[in-house]
Amino acid sequence: MPWSEASQGRDAASWATLAVLIACLDWVMKFVLLMRQRRLSRSKAVPVVLTSTVTPDEFRFSAQRFRRTFAAQLGHANLVLNTIVCSVQFGLLPIAWNWAGLLVRPDQPQAAFLQSLAWLALLRLLCSVPRIPVYIEECWRVGFAKRPSLAAFFLDRTTVAAILVLGAVRIIGTTQLGAWSSQAGTIAVADAVAACVIPTVAFFLNVPVTPLTQCHTPTGTPITVSSINSDEKHPAHPTELVQLTTDESEALRMYERGTKTAMLAQRTVFAFNLMFTVLFVQLVNRNPLFLRAFGFGTAVQGMPAVIDGPPLVVGTALATLLLRPLLVAARLQVNFLTRRAVCAQDRRFAKRCAQMVVEDDVVNDWVDYEASSFATGADLKVCFENALLKLYLADDAPLFADPLYNAYFLSYPSLAERFAALGPVSEEMTSSCDAPVPVRFDKAEFDPYFDESSGDVAVPSLLLQA
Repeated sequence: MPWSEASQGRDAASWATLAVLIACLDWVMKFVLLMRQRRLSRSKAVPVVLTSTVTPDEFRFSAQRFRRTFAAQLGHANLVLNTIVCSVQFGLLPIAWNWAGLLVRPDQPQAAFLQSLAWLALLRLLCSVPRIPVYIEECWRVGFAKRPSLAAFFLDRTTVAAILVLGAVRIIGTTQLGAWSSQAGTIAVADAVAACVIPTVAFFLNVPVTPLTQCHTPTGTPITVSSINSDEKHPAHPTELVQLTTDESEALRMYERGTKTAMLAQRTVFAFNLMFTVLFVQLVNRNPLFLRAFGFGTAVQGMPAVIDGPPLVVGTALATLLLRPLLVAARLQVNFLTRRAVCAQDRRFAKRCAQMVVEDDVVNDWVDYEASSFATGADLKVCFENALLKLYLADDAPLFADPLYNAYFLSYPSLAERFAALGPVSEEMTSSCDAPVPVRFDKAEFDPYFDESSGDVAVPSLLLQA
């Protein structure tokens, strides 16, 4: 039974209020978890990993970078700052729509399609307002000559894919559906289809294929073996933190063998899960009156299924808040699935290292090298762990993390979790690997070797020699 305008308006207001409260709770949760991680990082009762190839100065540098990353995350989690940013965005929405309306003539058949494309592009730029301080900091740190690209920083591949897919759905709904387009629910159906396709495309474009690229820089650029060993070093880190030896690079490549299929399977499962979740949410709200209360589905007389301008702005703004619970749930699912996949691959890699046998340069039918650099599985495992440690330090990734903080913020395990999955290194090893065995110790045994003078992160004050 169709809802009345009054009851339907009250329901819309209730949903909007609930969405705002959930958004506020999300920001408060981020703030609380950041405080927990900060307290953990200052605690002495945490496992620390050292190798003789990573000096205390490099740990201290990583600690300083962590403080800047922590400050950036704290800024995004600050309730007052987010409220100001959202107010500015919502205040600029009508201005953005009016500016987009100047690009086309309202009497043209494709006006809605072109306005949708212009509107989505402008909305993405408005949503990039919180990234402006981060971009300025990057330019100041790396120099104006090596500044990141504006297009890559503010308009990523996900945005381009979303604009193209949603634009295609809009134009099909407005021109090809014919008589069916005169029905009030056509735009709701088109939005439901677009809402299914866009998250799927976005997930496939952004989730890394291999666990080694799970670590990302503050600008979102993945650190890979090829970028680390290239002539152009990462500008945000000193050279000694991102240099890998030949054995370490080879160990990383051996680790990556067989990971692509597993990661693609995990990614496909989650993509379909997210697609059907969004479709369910859209179909639950398929009532035209309910959608019109949020600004969707308002047709202009004489142009069937063309969306009126200002209601679309209001509907998009409210839908952004309404999707916050879904985005939070999706982020938790992504983090859980990727962390579990990475740890599972670490355990498989450790098992293969334990079974490795050298027979005519063929390592247990796993990798066929003309001249293998590793005499035993322990050599391979040690080189991989040292390479992993360098990757985490170069990427400001946490060596250890609070479980709740890790689940909410990170889509990859902390270094301590990965070393736990890899297990201990055997004492039997040759000198083929040019990196020593990582030394694990705990505060209870090596309490004098900790120094908190650097601030937020417990920094080892003694270099353990191999």
